[in-house]
Amino acid sequence: MSKAMHASILGGTLLVAAAGAAFGIDAPTQLTPLDQGIDQATLQRFHHTDQGSRLVPAAWLAALAGPDGTGNFMDPANLRPMGFIIDRVAGDPLNPYGWPIGIAMTDPAAGGLPFAGFTCAACHTGEIVYEGTHLRIDGAPALNNLGAFVAGMAEGFVATNADPARQAQFFADAIAAGYPAARIEADFAAALPTFAALSQGAAANAAIDGPGRQDAVQGIANLIFSNDLGVPANRRLQDAPVSIPFLWDTWRLSRVQTNGFAPGQNSIGRNIGEVLGVFGRTNFVDRATGTPNPEPQRWETSVQLGNMLWLEDTLRGLAPPPWPADILGAIDEELAAEGRDLFAAHCSGCHGIATLPDGTWDAPVIALATVGTDPTMAANFASRMYDATILGLGDALTTAEGLE
Repeated sequence: MSKAMHASILGGTLLVAAAGAAFGIDAPTQLTPLDQGIDQATLQRFHHTDQGSRLVPAAWLAALAGPDGTGNFMDPANLRPMGFIIDRVAGDPLNPYGWPIGIAMTDPAAGGLPFAGFTCAACHTGEIVYEGTHLRIDGAPALNNLGAFVAGMAEGFVATNADPARQAQFFADAIAAGYPAARIEADFAAALPTFAALSQGAAANAAIDGPGRQDAVQGIANLIFSNDLGVPANRRLQDAPVSIPFLWDTWRLSRVQTNGFAPGQNSIGRNIGEVLGVFGRTNFVDRATGTPNPEPQRWETSVQLGNMLWLEDTLRGLAPPPWPADILGAIDEELAAEGRDLFAAHCSGCHGIATLPDGTWDAPVIALATVGTDPTMAANFASRMYDATILGLGDALTTAEGLE
């Protein structure tokens, strides 16, 4: 692919920028941030700000052994093959364990046991390595495999439980990392069914989910309608091959999500759903009894609204990545002009930008027959229904009714 052809698709993503580039796997020899309108200190905060995901106690993740029972699961050597971007900023109080970009911790100052979870940067930070130079593209689709991470983590905890020596070492390491010794045995036993279910669910989705591809909307539906409501029969296969979108300028769009079901103006509502889809905590039902919690307790969540608003406001300033001519070479302007003409003639009907009277950018909803790409995500969204009887919402709740 010529440099000009790369330039013609720059507004979409820079992740395809260089033939022979490695994607977030090999440790680069030189870090070159791109100027996307936000300073690096603020981007570092974006990489590790807690949005409300509560995947697992931080001390447990820090203590978990590697897949073979040795080393550490969070070691870069284990995470790089999954496509995670290793954070190279030392001494960041938001990332005391030095975990990859997109892994966040709860604020210890807020009280309670610190939890680890995902933040939006996990899926929306990309990088390439070209001839030893590392290019990070904030807001670009990540090429990590979150499903493999969750499955590997869950399988590690299940294997830890099955091996007394491994379990004893895990308990000792977790306690050393700050977990209360008086609680760890009972808390770990209580969490094991969840780890077993996570392992099975991730394995079932492995054929579809993968690097840069996440059936996120179905994942949100599964966690809310199945896990959070305590209705296992509500779980559906995440079988739609959905690519992760980029973030710059999304706040301008009239419609968002792959099938356009969410109004762009309700960005905070959409992003709260995203938090719940990456293990944000809800309180719909009492997990011990399976009965609905009383109101208003029922509507409590772990969503960190203040942080979410900060993330939303900050990312409004995120610019598309500039072409790094000093690294990838100059753009052939003549061929780039030809690319613009081809886009106008063949692509702009669906992908062109039109400004609506309220100042948003029109994101037209195009018929599946016209789009011609895989229809599974849209078809699943339109046809799948869930039993929400436990909340008094009937046994045929549509995906739209539940998530909107």
